[in-house]
Amino acid sequence: MNVLPGLQPVLADLTERFSSRIEAVHQASPNEIYVHAKMELVAGFCAQLYKKWNGRLVSLFADDARAQERTFHLYYVFALDNAHGFVILRVPV
Repeated sequence: MNVLPGLQPVLADLTERFSSRIEAVHQASPNEIYVHAKMELVAGFCAQLYKKWNGRLVSLFADDARAQERTFHLYYVFALDNAHGFVILRVPV
């Protein structure tokens, strides 16, 4: 699946800037990028999306993955209006 053209520079920037701290990147659809990382990445990652890409935090939710992964996950959902897509940061708690 291909990422929307508007999200490609965002993804390139995030993977270049945070590559050593990102555990995985995948997409559910062309306009959604999921980034899996540790909690330590949240502040810098969110700041980068907000300051450089005008990302808006539109949702924050959690899931209980204790049965499968022995952890909870927090999901930070950013809307990037100019890119017509979303970047979702998933971190374990």
